[in-house]
Amino acid sequence: MIIIDRNERFFGGDEGETMTVIVKSQNTVHGVTFNLDGKSGVMPSTGPQSSSLTFKLKKAANDPSDLLVLFHFVNGAGGGLYKVLITGSKGGQPFGEVVRQLGNDKVASAGYTFDVL
Repeated sequence: MIIIDRNERFFGGDEGETMTVIVKSQNTVHGVTFNLDGKSGVMPSTGPQSSSLTFKLKKAANDPSDLLVLFHFVNGAGGGLYKVLITGSKGGQPFGEVVRQLGNDKVASAGYTFDVL
């Protein structure tokens, strides 16, 4: 995986490369949903404060692949955050970011684009 544009959350990878998105939460009940190329779901749990999603890049099916992640905040005091780490199975530079709760907002979102190179 390569980072094409960090600010735009735009990545590149090889045909068939597996992308892994790991999300960990702090100061909130963990709740992450997603839409990947038009298919929605709850990001599978990997523990009480973490979840993970893996998918393969397929040029014929989706080029680019679009991933929208919704971070749900369930806390009384605010100040929750989610840490996101994206990696590719063929190595390259990992991408990480922190998505913070703004005020008393209950949902934040981030979109990610994956292009087959």
